[in-house]
Amino acid sequence: MLLDELVSLIETLQRRIREHGSRLRENETRTRMALIDPLLQTLGWDTADPGMETPEYNVSRQSADYALLGHDGKPAATVEAKKLGESLDTHKMQMLNYSNASGVAYAGLTDGNHWELYEVFKRGQLEDRQILKVSIADRPSHESALQLLLLWRPNLESGQPVPANKPILPPVHPERTPLPNAPREPLESQQIPPPSGWVALSSYDPQPGTASPSAIRFSDGSERAIRSWKNLLAVTIRWLYERSLLTEKNARFSFVNTKNSRENPFQRPTPVDGTPFVFEGYVNGETSRRRTQKLLKHCGQNPGDVFVLPKHTERTPSINTPREPLESQQIPTAPPPSGWVALSSYDPQPGTASPSAIRFSDGSERAIRSWKNLLAVTIRWLYERSLLTEKNARFSFVNTKNSRENPFQRPAPVDGTPFVFEASMSAWTSRRRTQELLKHCGKNLDDIFVLPR
Repeated sequence: MLLDELVSLIETLQRRIREHGSRLRENETRTRMALIDPLLQTLGWDTADPGMETPEYNVSRQSADYALLGHDGKPAATVEAKKLGESLDTHKMQMLNYSNASGVAYAGLTDGNHWELYEVFKRGQLEDRQILKVSIADRPSHESALQLLLLWRPNLESGQPVPANKPILPPVHPERTPLPNAPREPLESQQIPPPSGWVALSSYDPQPGTASPSAIRFSDGSERAIRSWKNLLAVTIRWLYERSLLTEKNARFSFVNTKNSRENPFQRPTPVDGTPFVFEGYVNGETSRRRTQKLLKHCGQNPGDVFVLPKHTERTPSINTPREPLESQQIPTAPPPSGWVALSSYDPQPGTASPSAIRFSDGSERAIRSWKNLLAVTIRWLYERSLLTEKNARFSFVNTKNSRENPFQRPAPVDGTPFVFEASMSAWTSRRRTQELLKHCGKNLDDIFVLPR
């Protein structure tokens, strides 16, 4: 499925930008090989096929980096590439001139992270001709994927590319069971209205002396427990960092900075586990709420799409909640829909197909394609939350990709992680290993559910 592949690739590109950005910023060739070519290929433009793409396309004694060819062999669009981080503003007229001189209707410009597309012959100012503007590193992967479908080959070569609509999803009611063949994009990326009692962060205005919310629900539907006003800010920082929205480069606030920065005149410096950040922990309710809103806005998040659960509801966590990482706790949410089974009691018969989805203890859900995929999805979820690390992932069936201790019959890498696992296994083995892995990382199997097919 195209959207699945595109979302997965964008997550890979986000990781490359985050981990190898300094090297990719050194020259255009590295950017093209690591970021631009893979995306074009996933969108249907095989950059190695002369029938689909012509590199260094001649235009008026100059050349465009890419000419994307339609079925008739004529360019459907030209794309000008720059090295990662290079300003695109100074190259827009060059890009338009290339397409205009060759009679190409659409012109694109990218540094591998920022992508822009323009209608060349449309009348109006430059901004009126822009039909695509997306930044891969700054937006959730599923949102970027939908926008980038404008560049999908069948769409673009039609001559009238149509933007993809954001899916409108109905509320999930307890009596409704998700369809087994639902789209395989991460289910936590779908916007689901919160249960009764939640309040939009944009309108949340607690009185002085009010206790902190008991939980926060972010725009992707994931929820985190909250222990204190200080913890509200810490949880938000970690969520933004895990999604590459908050980085070491853009985290320069009077109240948030990197741990190794010399510009941290904080009265009570508080590190955020699993991130390179530290923040001012000396805050009251009003200051914490205001700073949380400011941080979300800075990272392109609408506080109106983020909700908090005031502690006056019946679902208030115990004051003596364990001090383990909060996203690993069972968040006070509605129970899973009918049909879901706790992993602790799940005992499928031999020959049974894999579950169609898994619901983790933080409320996030992931689609499952096979028994092998059940283990892969679990490994990735644990890694994303820093519960499974390169130091503690020493099993007979899971190890790091560069380890010499991988005597696996069928080694399978887990995208977006440094891990590889043994993919030759039965349904019973997959279930048992998934349970063993979760227990090893401190998870309660009663808080994790699967959806049988």
